[in-house]
Amino acid sequence: MTTFRSVNVTCAVCDTVNEQTRLTSTNTMGPPDLDTRPAPMQRDTLRFVIARCTTCGYCAPDLDEAPADARAIIAAEAYQARMHDAASPELANTYLCWSLVCAAEREYHRAGWAALSAAWVCDDAALDDLARAQRTETPNDPATNANVTAACACRRHAIGDFLTAREYEQVFMQGDGGEELLLTDLYRRCGEFALAGQMATRGSAKASDETISAILRGQLALIARQDADAHTIPDAIALADI
Repeated sequence: MTTFRSVNVTCAVCDTVNEQTRLTSTNTMGPPDLDTRPAPMQRDTLRFVIARCTTCGYCAPDLDEAPADARAIIAAEAYQARMHDAASPELANTYLCWSLVCAAEREYHRAGWAALSAAWVCDDAALDDLARAQRTETPNDPATNANVTAACACRRHAIGDFLTAREYEQVFMQGDGGEELLLTDLYRRCGEFALAGQMATRGSAKASDETISAILRGQLALIARQDADAHTIPDAIALADI
């Protein structure tokens, strides 16, 4: 069961009181995707994990907490452009703005996860648009294609943040080969099969856990057939030794 509560939160940047709906509990019913996205019901809670101030545009999981230089980060051209980018869903832009805040504070591991959450928002938007196009018998819907493109851009953003996180020795996935496993999936979902294969091979050389090893072998099978779709962890394990 997923539950929420509404709270009045004072923005730490501009002192505006915002009504924010916060997630208090949820659950999952099924295996996660290869990029760790959980199954429903938790899958459907993205809009309750992040908030945007209605006055200044500060984006964060908790609006009442902000770094000392948040006002300057928000005023920056890159932040403003991202906040108002019409090419991505508003919720995705909110996550990406939070990613920019994290990166400005050199918390690149958190920035990467925020960007990946933005990709999931775009994935959902693309699926919604595809379903709408099928109902109205309008294939190749431009909005669907735009959201697929936006999802890939978010994944590339996440890849950049995660690679920088490694330079700063910031852990973003546990287990030997775990970080390579996640990066493999991000590359694969963007159609970067050569880079995905290289990352999977590196991960396989490091992995000591059989589950991680099996998932990486499954990833290599997906890469070999140039499959850029979403798959679950059991999907990959089933492909591991075929």
